[in-house]
Amino acid sequence: MIGSDKLFVGTHEWAWSLRTQGFPIFAISKDGKVRDVGLTEKKARIYKIPEDTIALIRHYVSNSGRRTWFIYTIPDLKEFRVGDGNDWDVSELPNGIKQVIEKIKKIKEMK
Repeated sequence: MIGSDKLFVGTHEWAWSLRTQGFPIFAISKDGKVRDVGLTEKKARIYKIPEDTIALIRHYVSNSGRRTWFIYTIPDLKEFRVGDGNDWDVSELPNGIKQVIEKIKKIKEMK
């Protein structure tokens, strides 16, 4: 983190190739709102983080089609992984974040 509202991500940290860049990054606010932050890139980048953010979600889809959400708590950037590989188990997530992920999962299942 740079200060309280910016996150520096180094070259190839969140994207390694043209295929792996362009995945969405979202912020979860204290009141449970999900906001767009940007897209993953191969090059180093600074992302502006909304003021009341408690976590970031980085979406990723592997070559085989497995989906993973990398969830980073703010400000400590502790990483959690939720996705096809762990059957979308959210039991390890902090409570405020867990409820938002459960809500997003239900919306996705209805589509």
